[in-house]
Amino acid sequence: MKEGRFYYITVYQKAEKLGDCASVAVEMPSGHFEGPLKQKHLSWKLPDGRTGPGPSSESSALPKPVGLFPLDKTFGGKDVVNQENVILKHVQLTTGPDERKTAYEFSGNKDSYIEIPQTSHLDTQYSMTLLAAIFPTGKNGPIMHYSAEKWGVHFWQYNENQLFVRFVTRDGVFTQPLAARVLQPNKWNEVGASYDNLTGVAQLWHDGKMVKSRNIGQIQLRTQFPIRLGADSRDKRQFKGKISCLQIYNRALTAEQVGSLRNCPVKGLNDGKENTHSGTGLSAPGSSVNQLQEEDTEEEIQGSEVTSVNKCRPNPCQNAARCLIDLKRMDGYRCRCTSDFTGRHCQVSKPDAKSPVVKKATISRPKTEPKEEITATKSVHGSIAKETKNDVYLLYQKVGCYHDNVQQRDLPTRPSMKSVTQEQCVKECAIKDETFSYFGLQDGEQCFCGKSYGKYGRAKNELCNKRCRGNEDENCGGKNNNMIYFYGIGTNYTIRTYTGNALGAGTKANIYLTLFGDKGDSGFRMLSPGDKKYQKGSVDTQVMSLPELGDLRKVRVLHDNSGNDPSWFLDKVVVEDEHGKTYEFSCNQWLSEVSKPDAKSPVVKKATISRPKTEPKEEITATKSVHGSIAKETKNDVYLLYQKVGCYHDNVQQRDLPTRPSMKSVTQEQCVKECAMKDETFSYFGLQDGEQCFCGKSYGKYGRAKNELCNKRCRGNQDENCGGKNNNMIYFYGIGTNYTIRTYTGNALGAGTKANIYLTLFGDKGDSGFRMLSPGDKKYQKGSVDTQVMSLPELGDLRKVRVLHDNSGDDPSWFLDKVVVEDEHGKTYEFSCNQWLSEGQGGGKTERLLTLKKRKRSHI
Repeated sequence: MKEGRFYYITVYQKAEKLGDCASVAVEMPSGHFEGPLKQKHLSWKLPDGRTGPGPSSESSALPKPVGLFPLDKTFGGKDVVNQENVILKHVQLTTGPDERKTAYEFSGNKDSYIEIPQTSHLDTQYSMTLLAAIFPTGKNGPIMHYSAEKWGVHFWQYNENQLFVRFVTRDGVFTQPLAARVLQPNKWNEVGASYDNLTGVAQLWHDGKMVKSRNIGQIQLRTQFPIRLGADSRDKRQFKGKISCLQIYNRALTAEQVGSLRNCPVKGLNDGKENTHSGTGLSAPGSSVNQLQEEDTEEEIQGSEVTSVNKCRPNPCQNAARCLIDLKRMDGYRCRCTSDFTGRHCQVSKPDAKSPVVKKATISRPKTEPKEEITATKSVHGSIAKETKNDVYLLYQKVGCYHDNVQQRDLPTRPSMKSVTQEQCVKECAIKDETFSYFGLQDGEQCFCGKSYGKYGRAKNELCNKRCRGNEDENCGGKNNNMIYFYGIGTNYTIRTYTGNALGAGTKANIYLTLFGDKGDSGFRMLSPGDKKYQKGSVDTQVMSLPELGDLRKVRVLHDNSGNDPSWFLDKVVVEDEHGKTYEFSCNQWLSEVSKPDAKSPVVKKATISRPKTEPKEEITATKSVHGSIAKETKNDVYLLYQKVGCYHDNVQQRDLPTRPSMKSVTQEQCVKECAMKDETFSYFGLQDGEQCFCGKSYGKYGRAKNELCNKRCRGNQDENCGGKNNNMIYFYGIGTNYTIRTYTGNALGAGTKANIYLTLFGDKGDSGFRMLSPGDKKYQKGSVDTQVMSLPELGDLRKVRVLHDNSGDDPSWFLDKVVVEDEHGKTYEFSCNQWLSEGQGGGKTERLLTLKKRKRSHI
């Protein structure tokens, strides 16, 4: 900072990440801090242009919406801003957040919706904010969307507790979505989504707080169509529940403004002025659950949000990859990469990650000064400014080709140069300003510098292939397109990956990693492979020389699913820079399509229901259902099997599992016994808060919870977990039953596989969860029939089978003819496949869902 100049400081608060207060201090050139700044040092400016000395005590002015639909008894569906009516179809006026008639209820079918006709004022085109209050009682469906032949901007409830938005470009191109697990079923939720065309930032809001943010680039929005609330004729999933007070703004609102609009701002609109009322709205419900903490995690959520005709159009995959429909994923697709690429969108170049191109540039001192190689203990810019005896060595690496705008440059500074080369441009930028970390080359003869890039979006690499005027062997961007490079002083980073101690934690897959700092990121780098690396309990070390990244913020890590048994349990990543600063990034999760230990060695427990001592005891055969045996067989003990499903939220007002048996001391075994005898239709029990047992026929209406919310010890057995506060640890149970599973490999050329195969059986009482079939060199070969017996809780009549392989081993493609399952009662179920499970054949799927072809009964 320089004396006599004004500097603007913005302090951001993000969704419970900071406290209520913030202070500002300034680091001086000497290295000490001055501050915190006092009120007398500050001036303020409101969005309407008013300024003043000292701190402002006034509230920020609230903008006027371009559309406001109270959806109440007074206005019906009318837009109170423009006095235009809407179309109401099979919706009912009902109680809203204020317990008055201020909401409409949607029945959850395609004929129950509100249609808002297309008008020019609702076509925000550039920036926008959507706000509404919703009371979801169903699982999936559109809150609102701009309805068109192709998808417009759409705002959804997804998978019961996820809030989802996608901003679509004017010509129908999908941007990356935003999603967060924040919705609370059967409660009022204040939801919102915003997009700022000036910055390219999209945000997701819940109960007045920002819960997700992503830069999607500067685009024009597809908002030139009618709006529909609650239903979409192109999709089977429709919103079920209540919606109140839809607000639409043609700008991106701030956190303060969103928080101030939690009450429907009907008053004060008719005067045509900005609304300055602040409103308090609903009291916030309990803390949002299962919020996504990392961008990576979001892309692994199961399910799909659009219909199949749009999931791969336009193609979201990069680098000539093929887009394949995959209903397991939230986006509804997966990318099949070419051999040189990997990653969710095939964004990782294997050759570039394995042998990254990093160039070096030297900034020399005057010849009168002695020359000596500089150590990397000082910043590049500090060295340039103060160290006259040293040469400074910079590293720079390509980021990619990006569009520019001649009216407002992506990189704002252009140094004066006679002959442009990559090396000369990085030197000029490094000397020009110490805050710069990026340079861009354009049209063969222009050099630009800046702190950030990408506001106009990525361009195809072929648009940046013009030769440099100063060096014909190098590319220097293209017309109105910058080839961007990240640079900094060369710094060594020591990276330690800690593989966990879980069963089968190790992997032989290729691992790729990106370090993100406040100056830039490393790009994907392949970690050194090796047969003895990344094994259970190991700590593997690698040193990378990179441009200085600044303080590290996050790490992205993935593997390419190659090798035998590629699943990997990563405990943490620890990075140390050469200045001695250490950063620890916790993971403690599987990087795997299937939870390997659960599938390979499932934990199945046994419980015994004993008969009176006066009766002779004999082990019961599994030819009768557990409940029938309890009711009629007095001479036998009944042996139950039960297995963990997972941790799920509960609601004390309306229980997920409705029946609570009376028990003095709760344990897992005692709970399953009580539920089995309580009602013959029950198949699930849940343990809660260490001392409560619940039973029922189904579970999950309030959504899945993190496992750490179900770790309270059982009062009756301190070695077991019995759920948590308002969270059930759910178990599936039934009488122990043997299932004989036969897999028929087809006779097609190369039909066999050595990949690991996983299978789930689904019955009308429950499912087995993924189970790994027994591996073996001689199994699953062309024309073979491979048999395995599994002991499971009784599943009832089988309905379908899900089978997949992990793509491991040499030539993992597998042609599966059929799966035949026989239970120990003699019932046989045949599930036809007759397809490839392969990334390279048969549609690119390594997973198939097989439905029942026919069922045979034994003649015995």
